[in-house]
Parts: sequence; structure tokens; C-alpha cells
Amino acid sequence: MKLSIYEFKDLTRSYGIIEFENDEYKKLISHITKFKEKLKEILENKLGVFKCFKYAGGLMIYDEKQYPMTYISFETRENSIFTFEIYPNSMSAESNTNAKELLDVIYLVTEILIGETLRKPKGMMLGFTLS
Repeated sequence: MKLSIYEFKDLTRSYGIIEFENDEYKKLISHITKFKEKLKEILENKLGVFKCFKYAGGLMIYDEKQYPMTYISFETRENSIFTFEIYPNSMSAESNTNAKELLDVIYLVTEILIGETLRKPKGMMLGFTLS
């Protein structure tokens, strides 16, 4: 076995949590299931051609409870990486971009996969650290 471990100082990472309301999760999973063979193509139509695309389904075990989980990740030609973990009540999003770019991609992906635009929050909190 060969092992490499890297630590990057000053690396940009952004995180987001989306809490589903009403039937948003059901719509999202329904669209993913319906289009799973064409999911990459559908997302690329709005987001551009991907270098890499990952899609998987499984489960998460948290606090001895099992939850269904869907995983979608893609890398753009500009080397931006976006990862989504989808659970029944929420979705986590992570990227190597700034928070604004992650927010824009979250809106695009959810619009594509839910079939409608997420209700935009009345307020927004962006976190950052000072060096």
C-alpha cells in the first residue's frame, strides 16, 4: 500500500445546509430516480461539461439510526468541485469555491432536481474567518 497525506494552508472551502420543506425531498428523489441514467447530462446542460461526475445511493448510520442517502459530486472544467449529500430532511453541500458560488450552484442544482426554485431565505448568514 502507498499512502499520501496532504495539508493545504489557505485552501478555500464552503459548506451549506439545505433544510427541505413540504414535499421538496420527495420531488428531488423522484427526479433523481427518474433521470438517474441522464443525471450527468441534465446537470451539464445548466452547469457546463464536467471533468468528473459521481452519483451513488446508500445509507448513513448516525446515532444507531439508518437514513437513506444520495451522493452527487462533480468537478467542472474550471476545477471547481461540488459535493451534495442528500438525506430525507436535509442536504449538505460542500465546494472548493467561495460561498457565493456554492450558493449559486445550490440554487441551480435544486431547480434542476426539484423542478422549481427553492424558496429564497429572507435572511442569509455567511460565515468566514479572519487570519
